[in-house]
Amino acid sequence: MLRIENRAFLTNETGTKHVGNKFLDCFKEVLVRDFLDPYLELVKLLHESSRIEHILWVQYLFVAYSIKPKFSSLLGFFSPDSNGFFGVAAQKMSHLYYVNEFLIRLEVLPNFERGNFPAQFEIYPFRLNLERLGPMSLAKFIYINSPAKYFYDHSLDRAYDGKLTGKLNEVLGLNYKVNYLGSIYSTIIEVASELETSGQLSFSIQENIIRMKEIKKMSEESHFEFFRNVFMGTHTSIAHISNIWDLPISDTSYPSFEISPNLSALKGHTYEIKDDQLRLMAYLGNIHYWIVLKLLLQAYLDGSNFMEYMKMSKNHIVGPMKIISAKLAQKGHGIPFDRLSVGYTYNSRAHNYLDIVKLLIEGRTISHLLQNLPSAFNFEIYNQSVEKLKILNQSK
Repeated sequence: MLRIENRAFLTNETGTKHVGNKFLDCFKEVLVRDFLDPYLELVKLLHESSRIEHILWVQYLFVAYSIKPKFSSLLGFFSPDSNGFFGVAAQKMSHLYYVNEFLIRLEVLPNFERGNFPAQFEIYPFRLNLERLGPMSLAKFIYINSPAKYFYDHSLDRAYDGKLTGKLNEVLGLNYKVNYLGSIYSTIIEVASELETSGQLSFSIQENIIRMKEIKKMSEESHFEFFRNVFMGTHTSIAHISNIWDLPISDTSYPSFEISPNLSALKGHTYEIKDDQLRLMAYLGNIHYWIVLKLLLQAYLDGSNFMEYMKMSKNHIVGPMKIISAKLAQKGHGIPFDRLSVGYTYNSRAHNYLDIVKLLIEGRTISHLLQNLPSAFNFEIYNQSVEKLKILNQSK
């Protein structure tokens, strides 16, 4: 579990403490180090980071699926860019992939597990909910992706003249508690560099360190800027509507549907969706989410064909999952992204392949039980995916 500790005050060259807008290094919040050994510490950090990346990826998708059709320009395309929620979600999925790739490089099993919603991490002063697009979700995304020092070095905030900080505190109610920690990737890079020079490894992890630097840069720059622009109402998709986040949620010009947070499609769950047909449709959305996770795992086990598995994953995210979400959103629900109860088996490529096929068959069966799937739903995706998997499996 990641935890924060406060380090002692630092002083400037004159020996005096900084104050006001120059309060840059008076104290420093850092991640608690549990292990002296850099290998053990790095594995811990990457394992915890994979959980956070997974949680955020799911949140970004949920937010994207909550957006009304008239604001579809906020979605963008499911390709790695930071111009829309789909693009940011695609990049976040790749972050999850590369963090797990680093674990595998260190001869550790990848981690696709995550906590339930609402999720609580010690390093964030709020709970993470599976919630629609709105000021609360955006404020949390900004806080999480913000660079260290951003909110108390006003020279970095000239464009908004301090308004952003005030709005964030207004929404989050943090009493001006700001994110001094910054990205956890700073610590990952530091410990990984220590391990690289320690002489413990018989191989280099320099390429993995470069990946971590790229993730840090992307999160603290392009992702942060995207979320900030949407939150402040300056993004080109919504800038024509004055004070858009002050509108009632019921207003047709509000960008997202009103969707209940943290529900479940699992029968008997405390927060299960009550309508049987809607619950079954949401469960079908779960199955496609689980298929995507299993496809990511198969990309590691296969050792090649990475792009093919990414394309298959994308087909499920922008195909059935998007169509199901659009239907559910009109009824005040979303895909609940329940956790996969059967887990993830890393030691057998053939076993995981069979798991994916079984999930595809399960999805096909449930899709035919549903009475109100939209006409745009592609029922052939199940057979198409099975055939593609067979080809990839035979190529080894």
